[in-house]
Amino acid sequence: MKDILISGRRLTKSFQSEDKEVTVLNDIFIDVYKGEFLAIVGRSGSGKTTLLNVMSTLVRPDDGDLFYQGKNLLTQQPSELNLLRKTDFAIVFQFHHLIPYLTVMQNTLLPYMHSIKPVSKDLIQRAGHYLTKIGLGDKLNRLPGKLSGGEQQRVAIARAVVKSSGVLFADEPTGSLDKKTGEEIMDFLQQLNHEGMSIVMVTHEPAYAARADRVIELSDGALATPPLSPLHFTEVEEMVA
Repeated sequence: MKDILISGRRLTKSFQSEDKEVTVLNDIFIDVYKGEFLAIVGRSGSGKTTLLNVMSTLVRPDDGDLFYQGKNLLTQQPSELNLLRKTDFAIVFQFHHLIPYLTVMQNTLLPYMHSIKPVSKDLIQRAGHYLTKIGLGDKLNRLPGKLSGGEQQRVAIARAVVKSSGVLFADEPTGSLDKKTGEEIMDFLQQLNHEGMSIVMVTHEPAYAARADRVIELSDGALATPPLSPLHFTEVEEMVA
């Protein structure tokens, strides 16, 4: 039996919208197993991104518990969660958020640059390794404006994983890309997963969800169906239609 890496229990989250409170997550129970690729699907507004943000500690739930390697993260101080995100969690968003006047290499190493000490040789080597692995080895000194959208997203992924994190949270990482580039990004994510990284990905694309080990569906902030594995394309297509 696989080890549980992340476990959410009774996760609930509401937001204020105009003059009423809207429940986005309603009593969610979710587990992520070590080394698995988990996809989260559902219609727009179903709570997918909020759940991802809660699991990655970017958003604090109103109620429930969130465990990582057996430790309840909701009892941790903000400084401890910041350290966790720096060491164990990697987060990739739909939009790459690159600094336009920094090179590919500089953007990749940006989170690890400090005013006091230089970036370690190990991180520089790892950055070069991942950038080469995703086809950008000859573009390390280019600015983002000289890259395609897919290439910019690859830089964002390399920036997230260069620190050798245990878990990658990806929110629609292919959402703004064409089909060919999206497939290339998915190939890279699967490669990272095969190398041992656990991945939790939000997606609207049935074909990309079908690449995951397991899929869960959210509907109006609640789990709509039991996890599906193995997954068939038609089942996911019905979820996100």
